[in-house]
Amino acid sequence: MNMKQKTTNLVDLKVSLAKEFEDKSVKHEEFLNDIISFYCVNMTKNHAVGAKKLKMIAFNKSNDILNYTNHLYHLNQENIKLIECLYQKLDNSDQ
Repeated sequence: MNMKQKTTNLVDLKVSLAKEFEDKSVKHEEFLNDIISFYCVNMTKNHAVGAKKLKMIAFNKSNDILNYTNHLYHLNQENIKLIECLYQKLDNSDQ
């Protein structure tokens, strides 16, 4: 397999990962919202924690999770760019 084919495969991989990330991040956010809603309802029924405080804590934690997921996705994209650049340099050195 030559370098151009590997570069093309990387481009396809980037597109595939972007689509997968978009689909999964929407589902992930919906899942977190469902879990948080369920948790808030149960905690406020027990009066263990005030509803507003609990919602704020849950909101911050879910944002942290989503931000970390987003960070990992972008880090992965940077690594793919680096691999693509290395393939191009190898291809140029072969010529």
